Formats: sequence, structure tokens, C-alpha cells
Amino acid sequence: MTYYIVMADDSEPANPTETQKTDAVTKSTAKKADPSQDSDLLTATTSLFKKINYKLWAFVFLIGMVIFSIIFEEKILSRFTDTKSADTPTTRGTIIQLLFLCMFGIIIQLLIEHGIL
Repeated sequence: MTYYIVMADDSEPANPTETQKTDAVTKSTAKKADPSQDSDLLTATTSLFKKINYKLWAFVFLIGMVIFSIIFEEKILSRFTDTKSADTPTTRGTIIQLLFLCMFGIIIQLLIEHGIL
């Protein structure tokens, strides 16, 4: 296909290869507006927040409050060696707390997916 640009002053037509390139770029970058799809910020953030599993994160937060509490440190972490130093968890203790949090998070996610919670 050869495209020519017709000029009003009867000058020479533009180079056909340049016109083809311009036409291809215009067709590839032009997007038709779909009135059914809103692209404003409010719609985008609303659709983003609809995808969040609030039930899972609420349970993870509550379990995190228990796991990082002093009671958990005294009752559970004290059973492991080298997990506390001067009444605060060491790096090993923190890793054990995070492992508990991840395990309970996975269990809660499975319970929610299977309709138990």
C-alpha cells in the first residue's frame, strides 16, 4: 500500500515510506475511548481495594498481636534456646515469631478459601 499526502499548494507529495511510518505509529498509539470503562483515580483505587481479602488480614493482625506479645515470649519463646536476651527476643526469637505468623496466616487463608471462616 502506498500512501500520499495531498497538499493544497500542489507541492510534491511526501515520501511514501515516511507517510507509512507515520500512519503506523498513529494507528498503534491511538486508543479508542470506551465510555463503559472509567479511568479516573477513584474507580482505580476502588477496584484495587475490592481485591483485598480483609478477613485474612484482620486475622493476621490479631494473631500478630498475640505472637508479638510478652505472654507469647514468656510461654512459647522461652522453650526454645537462645531466643531471648534481657527480656527481648533475639534475632532467632524474632525469626521464630515470624515463622509462627506465616504458618498461621497460611492456615487462615486455607480456612477462608474452603469456607470454614
